[in-house]
Amino acid sequence: MTTTSLRTLDEYRREIERAQRAGDVDAAGRLAAEAEALGIEDGKLLALAVHQHLKAPDFARAEAAARKAVALAPSDPMALGALGFCLIVMQRLPEAIETFDKALALAPNAAPLLYNKGFAYERANKLAEARKEYRAALVANPNHAEAAGHLAYLSALQGSFAQARDLGRRALARDPANVSGAFALSLAEIDAGKPQGVELRLKPFAERASLDAPARAAACGIIGDALDAMGEFERAFESYSRKGEILRAAYAPGANIESQLLRVQRLKRYFTRADKAQWTSAPVPAPGAIKTHVFVLGFARSGTTLLENVLATHPALEVMAEHDGLKDCYPVTDSDAALDAFAALDAEGLQRYRDLYWQEARSAGMPLERTVFVDKLPLNSVVLCLIAKLFPRAKIVFALRDPRDVVFSSFRRRFGMTPQMYELTTLEGAARYYDAVMALVQVYRRVLTLDLHEVRLENLVTDFKGEMDRLCGFLGVAGTEAMQRFEPARTGRDVTTPSAAQLAKGLNAGGLGPWRNYAGPMAEVTPLLQPWVAAYGYGDAP
Repeated sequence: MTTTSLRTLDEYRREIERAQRAGDVDAAGRLAAEAEALGIEDGKLLALAVHQHLKAPDFARAEAAARKAVALAPSDPMALGALGFCLIVMQRLPEAIETFDKALALAPNAAPLLYNKGFAYERANKLAEARKEYRAALVANPNHAEAAGHLAYLSALQGSFAQARDLGRRALARDPANVSGAFALSLAEIDAGKPQGVELRLKPFAERASLDAPARAAACGIIGDALDAMGEFERAFESYSRKGEILRAAYAPGANIESQLLRVQRLKRYFTRADKAQWTSAPVPAPGAIKTHVFVLGFARSGTTLLENVLATHPALEVMAEHDGLKDCYPVTDSDAALDAFAALDAEGLQRYRDLYWQEARSAGMPLERTVFVDKLPLNSVVLCLIAKLFPRAKIVFALRDPRDVVFSSFRRRFGMTPQMYELTTLEGAARYYDAVMALVQVYRRVLTLDLHEVRLENLVTDFKGEMDRLCGFLGVAGTEAMQRFEPARTGRDVTTPSAAQLAKGLNAGGLGPWRNYAGPMAEVTPLLQPWVAAYGYGDAP
């Protein structure tokens, strides 16, 4: 019987079951979507059709099918699971997690639901919660390759390479095409000084058109790391460049959208002629027990994650990491007119924005119960104007690192894609964005009233106690012995940036001077970076 001759629900059910028994998931999805198009309404079939629509991709149709499936079969965990997965793809992660909770109330030990809930948490950068769900999925089904693979990859990113190796092998034993398991095992091998087999393992993933762009890009990036470890720097650079090309093609902004580079350049022009008086305001008390409000800023890959984890060990400090507390303020920078209107706000208008900021902090799990509150999000350097206006007494900790290392590392490493991270997908783009952001910060330092302290990554590596004593003095707290024991394995703190695996090793000089291995391509961006190398006093130092 051909699919075009199917007309009844029972016929479609039989054919779909046959496809599922044969392991042909795509055929089952096509049949379900075909039945939906014919007007056949059934919760289980609609749930299968959701995945077919997502592949199209047709998100509106996928969500409509999922919601109809739930309406037809409200007690079917499969229907709720389809809706949850649809919401993950649409980046509506809190809704997705809530939906999986409903499905798991009906089927508590369903490994696919536990895995997908973990995946939603992973996408939301809630890694501890993600690991918990992946482990639960493996308890429910020890053969769940995807759960093992994702748990392995998260372990590798956190620097837990022994666990990453074991779980990666476990995932690949059950599914040789498991992407996350292959990534985890490869990273573990690079860490162990055995990178020789990584390229052969990951090249098929890098070239597989059916994989999404982030996965193909990650494969290229890890291959680059393996080649770097083998001293094949020219080929490593080619692989890093390929990573960027994949991401640029997938995430290219629309023609009428202002790029982040252009936004930064516009902000520089605006503040070059801004009236300083318009960008000052009367200080107001912070909520809770907070006496000192701190922002850790800089550029990506400048050592801010190291600072965050060191500061988080201090009993007087509460540290919020990588959470957009100022996101409700960002539209203020959309135009010069919006900046003018913000600068002219009265005390009540400014307080509304402050209240939104503190609401975001609480939503990130911050109890606001310590005397010093630290907000770490490095590229909020771009909106330092908003910080100065809303929080005039805030202390600014500005992280510095050799500009050449910053730019090369920003280009090399693998970030979640945002409009700002898009600027880092080529070496030249990273250099131009670094130049623009640093130039804007220089203007801010002239125009705004800022209480700012610089911290150099190189000093943290070579004179940790001295650099931290100076920083603690700036923050008004005494240094502690615990600050030298900042590794996530000791503190239990989750790190969601590309620095996590490096932090797991503690302080080391491995991050000082890697740009020198890429002197050829780096020469192309030297004219942009040399003024900053000189301005920050790096000269030819490593």
